[in-house]
Amino acid sequence: MNDLNQNQIYIAFSNAPQKPYLKPLKSGFRHCMYIEERMGMFIIFDPLSSHSELMITPNSPIKNLVERGFTVIKVTKNKTMAQRLTFDFLTCVGQIKRLLGIQNFKLQTPYQLYKYLTKGQNKNV
Repeated sequence: MNDLNQNQIYIAFSNAPQKPYLKPLKSGFRHCMYIEERMGMFIIFDPLSSHSELMITPNSPIKNLVERGFTVIKVTKNKTMAQRLTFDFLTCVGQIKRLLGIQNFKLQTPYQLYKYLTKGQNKNV
């Protein structure tokens, strides 16, 4: 079995112009989704406001997302995930933080998450 930390993980940020209640958020950073390449397949987790979508495809979605105006960054999972219970809102950011093992309540918007993730070794694709 593959080590979870060896999989390629990407976070994609988008504008979500169809949601007027997201207008106060920074343009281009109103929504985020999680993409993981595992065993030659791409797992896409898209936490939407009404439900979450989980898709699996053999084709990389990265190029298509970038062409459609998404900002995509390659990230690493927190290797020392805390074992304590944490509270967070059920938003796209909250769900992605949980997947990455980030326990920082101050991160609440997609742009705050983007800034946090790009401070370290993570790179824009």
